[in-house]
Amino acid sequence: MANEKELLYSYADILTISMPKPRTKNYEAHIEDVRGIVNTYFKGIEEALGFFPVELKSPLLEDLADYSRYVMFVAIIFDLVVILLVIISVLLIYSLLVINVETKTFDIGVQRMVGLTRRGLILMVLIQGVLFVVPALASAFLVSIPALMAF
Repeated sequence: MANEKELLYSYADILTISMPKPRTKNYEAHIEDVRGIVNTYFKGIEEALGFFPVELKSPLLEDLADYSRYVMFVAIIFDLVVILLVIISVLLIYSLLVINVETKTFDIGVQRMVGLTRRGLILMVLIQGVLFVVPALASAFLVSIPALMAF
């Protein structure tokens, strides 16, 4: 018995193991959950072997950790692009309102002479802004419906 144990210690330094079938089911969670599942499975194998100086490795788990970092990087880039697009859209709506007011200065002057108050003028510009934004939001939601259905 002692001779067999010495053989195990001399030959088994690293043991590479695959998860049981269905393998993909174990890797579908968050990286920390996957790491917990794999480590629990490996602990069971390590205890079943009966000796503990064995190093169990999962190359797929290491690759999955790299993959999760890449996904996080791409998500950050995507968020920055979305923020940039929101800033550009706000600037475009602002410039549309400014151009609209500048081209209608004569009309606004006539309306002021007839009795349009400052509050009414501000309300008119805000309503024009809403009329620019609402169709854009409606069309954005309609275009995004197929993407939302994928989730």
